[in-house]
Amino acid sequence: MHLDDATHAYTCQRCGTTGGVCMEALWLAQSVAAGVAARTQQLPGDFELLSTTRFTGCDRSCTVRLRVTADTVAVTAGSQGARIDATLHPIPLAATAG
Repeated sequence: MHLDDATHAYTCQRCGTTGGVCMEALWLAQSVAAGVAARTQQLPGDFELLSTTRFTGCDRSCTVRLRVTADTVAVTAGSQGARIDATLHPIPLAATAG
């Protein structure tokens, strides 16, 4: 599944357990992506954040890996590898002029 918002394009793979998009992973990707987009001008070019956590929203508990850079957010959940990738939309040149 592919989604877009004002700042990012999201590519969502299906969870091997539930068969649908992992909504917790999508929420995490959207929340983190919004925070990064709001501060992208302050982040160094080599910015990277790696984290591991757990989701417990469906009938099972999944290990979740998060990788954030200045222009991407990747969330991989569970042993089946449900993945959400968010890629920063290019900033229009008019928005940076000034």
